[in-house]
Amino acid sequence: MFGRHPRLPIDIILGLDKQNNGSSTTVTKYASDMQNRLEDAYKRAAAQAIKSTSANKEAYDRKARDSALQINDRVLVRSLGFKGAHKLSDRWGKTTYKVVKRVSPDIPVYVVRPDVIKGPERTLHRNHLLPILSLPLDDNQPPQPHATRVHDSNKLSTSGLSDRPKPAPRPVSSPRIPVPAPRRYPVPAPRQPSPAPPVPVPDSSNSDPSDIPPVPRPRRTTKPPVRFSYAMSESSSNSCNDANLLFKLLEDASREAERNASLRRMILQTFA
Repeated sequence: MFGRHPRLPIDIILGLDKQNNGSSTTVTKYASDMQNRLEDAYKRAAAQAIKSTSANKEAYDRKARDSALQINDRVLVRSLGFKGAHKLSDRWGKTTYKVVKRVSPDIPVYVVRPDVIKGPERTLHRNHLLPILSLPLDDNQPPQPHATRVHDSNKLSTSGLSDRPKPAPRPVSSPRIPVPAPRRYPVPAPRQPSPAPPVPVPDSSNSDPSDIPPVPRPRRTTKPPVRFSYAMSESSSNSCNDANLLFKLLEDASREAERNASLRRMILQTFA
């Protein structure tokens, strides 16, 4: 940072102090060396900048399509000096310009000046110009007279309407060609359901009830439960077997307890 290596205590102990050996540089020599190094750094930086600029230009020109403007073409200039947020603002100015000339046929740079108002000429790139060929060419053309409403009556004054060109007569339309009516097809009647079979009615004059045919009753259909399965039936049978075995074990235990109690009473009666 100071143009020399730092002098450390270890250098003095080991005898590596360059200043005591007379190898130190003067201020003039240091300034000249610094100037040479800076010039060399500037030259290398400029060469690298030119190299990167030429590479970027080749990459841009590879896909660029030039849309040349002619002299006296009307254009709008891109608004470059936005202040604050401009997300929804217009990106093109409201002042119209006319193309004066092209700076060089090799580069798309044009000189423009304001069309209606007075102003200085501007030299802009083609990307900052928007052609407006749909606007009228003459801005000094007087406005067309419009019909004005008279305050005294509800009629419109005819001042300024006499000079208007009359509309062209409307062409007579050709005779209409008769169009046949759409063909209608008969709509089929809705299908009636088939009648139910007659139910036999017993004759009231016949007194014998055995002759009356029995009315068949609808048979009830039974379905197994949805949650029933073979695995469940097997598990239920296993649980029943386990319960029976448990009951047998409890019964044997109770009988053994009664036998032991009776033996205990007999022994006590014998020794009493």
